[in-house]
Amino acid sequence: MVQGSDLGESYVTQSNHIQNELGLTTTHFQLEQILQVETFVAIETALQHCVEIALVTKPTTELVQIAQVTWINPGAC
Repeated sequence: MVQGSDLGESYVTQSNHIQNELGLTTTHFQLEQILQVETFVAIETALQHCVEIALVTKPTTELVQIAQVTWINPGAC
């Protein structure tokens, strides 16, 4: 029987393998493409990068809210 922590580790391992196979770590995404995606670490990292760049270049209330809900207060979702 698979233990909970073993299942979590297996999921992370497989997820990392799949994101690498799909080339997600080297794909350049637009913010709108990945705003609602939470499946892979590579996409989450890309989302954070997109939001950071957008906040520096053209900050909006919407971008601040995305950052707050996603990284500062994730329980608010």
